[in-house]
Amino acid sequence: MRMFFSLLAAVVWLSACAVECTAFQQAESVWGEGCGSTNAYLRFRSAFDVAKGERPVLRVTASTVYCAKLNGAFLGYGPARTADGWAKVDEWPLAEVREGRNEIEIDVAGYVCTSYQYVIQPAFLQAEVVLGGRVLAATAQRRVKDNAPYQMFTATEIPRDIGGAVYSRQRGFPGERYVVDPDAKPVAVPLVKAADVKLRPRAVPYPEFKVRNDFFETKAGPGKVWSAPFNDTGFIGFKVKVTEPGTFAVRFDEGLVNGKLDLFRNGDPSNSWHACLNHITWDVKKPGEYVFETFEPYTFKFVEGRMESGKGEISAPYLRQFRNPLPERAKFESSDPDLDLIFRAACDTLAENGVDLYTDCPGRERSAWLCDTWFSASAAAYLTGDFGVERAFLENFVLAPRFPKAVPEGGMPGGYPGAGLLSTYMMWYVLQCGEYAARAGDDGRAFADFAKARVLRNIEFLTKYENTDGLLEDLPGWVFIEWSHAADLVKGINYPANMLWAKTLDCAAVLYGRSDFAERATRLRETIRRRSFDGTYFHDQELKGKDGRYALNPDRTETCQYYAFFTGVATKDKHPDLWRRMVEGFGPRRTSDGVFPSDMFFGRLLRLDLLARDGHAAKTAAEIKNYLLDMAKESGTLWEFADGHDSRCHAFAAYAAMLMVRDVLGFSVDHARKTVKVSAVETPLSFCKVSLPVSDGEIELTFAKKGETTQRSVRLPHGWTRTEGSVGAWR
Repeated sequence: MRMFFSLLAAVVWLSACAVECTAFQQAESVWGEGCGSTNAYLRFRSAFDVAKGERPVLRVTASTVYCAKLNGAFLGYGPARTADGWAKVDEWPLAEVREGRNEIEIDVAGYVCTSYQYVIQPAFLQAEVVLGGRVLAATAQRRVKDNAPYQMFTATEIPRDIGGAVYSRQRGFPGERYVVDPDAKPVAVPLVKAADVKLRPRAVPYPEFKVRNDFFETKAGPGKVWSAPFNDTGFIGFKVKVTEPGTFAVRFDEGLVNGKLDLFRNGDPSNSWHACLNHITWDVKKPGEYVFETFEPYTFKFVEGRMESGKGEISAPYLRQFRNPLPERAKFESSDPDLDLIFRAACDTLAENGVDLYTDCPGRERSAWLCDTWFSASAAAYLTGDFGVERAFLENFVLAPRFPKAVPEGGMPGGYPGAGLLSTYMMWYVLQCGEYAARAGDDGRAFADFAKARVLRNIEFLTKYENTDGLLEDLPGWVFIEWSHAADLVKGINYPANMLWAKTLDCAAVLYGRSDFAERATRLRETIRRRSFDGTYFHDQELKGKDGRYALNPDRTETCQYYAFFTGVATKDKHPDLWRRMVEGFGPRRTSDGVFPSDMFFGRLLRLDLLARDGHAAKTAAEIKNYLLDMAKESGTLWEFADGHDSRCHAFAAYAAMLMVRDVLGFSVDHARKTVKVSAVETPLSFCKVSLPVSDGEIELTFAKKGETTQRSVRLPHGWTRTEGSVGAWR
């Protein structure tokens, strides 16, 4: 019976979401006969004729990824990622068609290998060019469609050398290594029927593909190294005049090491889990003028182009951006240029990480991780006014027919598509479903019903690891708490995980009217206070000795204290001394000894959230600058780690921009109720003007101090209203 209602909810949900056309009129799902099961690369071509003024559309989906061109010019890249067994359909208007004959070209990479980025699914292409109800070109098996009234797509191999390529699970594909020989005859590949998948609309914004040419030369390597003004994500391009055949290479990274490009900055390339070798080559067989552009998008600030062999003249690079266009509409202009810079960095970070799913980073893993998305999606509600990307992420866990083999029955991966079991991230999924249900209005409530079976399975799975005291003990998989000493204290009874468990039970209780969950959460909080709190701080860990008795690990972390307040285990009223120590003693300039400090992901964000919700506007603004200003100045994006040794474009940190609007200024945006709550916080700014996109227009928020007078004005779209709030009202 439960399965029946889950399927019914899925049908209702998917029907409600299917607002775009997902049906192909004639196109079949095809792939090259005998093209192998992994790392196959095909180029599909077709031609069609149009009359003056006609504007056809390319309808396309593929696995694993495609890049489309019209008459040799870039058209689009996709598809948007979705669950295993499904495919999202893109529709690209062919606005630049010319009267008469036009050529469409679609390069498709079928990776079909384990990664954090892509599902493992057989390669295929399904595409057609349509003009109203008429099909002009389509993919099909030629032996079946010889007499079709439209042009067929044909396929050839894309010459690549993947024998010596570096592969990393951190990226879902081997390094790009091309063979360029204008005289070589393309190897034709017969097309056969590929496995059918269920089709879905894109349902997320189409990417932005603006071309940047603002690179300047710098001295950072043996070849020519260029720098962009800030970190960015997209397709790297070079114009090269090859005078002597050889290998042209592109190297790039988000930062320099001792003033030089260092391809080992993110890990040892021999380690398939952490290698990120940013090295792309084109083996050119004949002199000539070429334009080289990467097939995959990458993230970088510094890029080098050089001839590793042969000779050539290399022009400055360009970047074809690959971004969600919505965050660019968010504006923040204030009396504090440092906060302005951080806000812009947050918007850029989110734009680069929010094309189809909210990824952790766009350059390395490119995976949508739970917990990260709790923060990034909260920021997106303010910076984009759109919930499609968050919905696309959350629904994948429900639509997926299976999870990776490393995930035990009933469990759930920490990210989708390619992560293993993260017990704590199963809790973050429940919490984010609760957040989405609250902020997305009717759509959020419908999604909660759609995800109910998945949420309850998470609760059921984790409940198996409760001990006789109701505490989670020896959780399986990766028990992620934070990138700090807190990560070393997860065996046995981990109290931050149990704090999160209490909040998870409360969230599920609200979502589905389960008073039994709420009662369990109350008992669990009482047990944690009794066993973890030593009168001064909460301890992270309790271990059972050989005699069967439990003993607290003396180590205590800053992050554990933030978990306690974030989850309601500790409160300002019940633990006033700890709250005072946390507010005054922790943070950027710590004075509380004997407690291990937090890092960016994500103890510092929890701290900022707690300060902000309690009305510490000036302190929140000061600490946002202390934590993030150097990042924004150096790369124009926000980082995973405080020292910048790894990803320098991590979406979760965009949460700070939401805090700046909601708490530093006192403007709380509720999309579900279409209200803006205005609270008289003691902001450190003398003026600020904010513009935020919403589904039916823009919100303009203005704050100004004139002598003893403070004004907060709001300009709202039709149907929105202003309400008055008080400091900390949303705590």
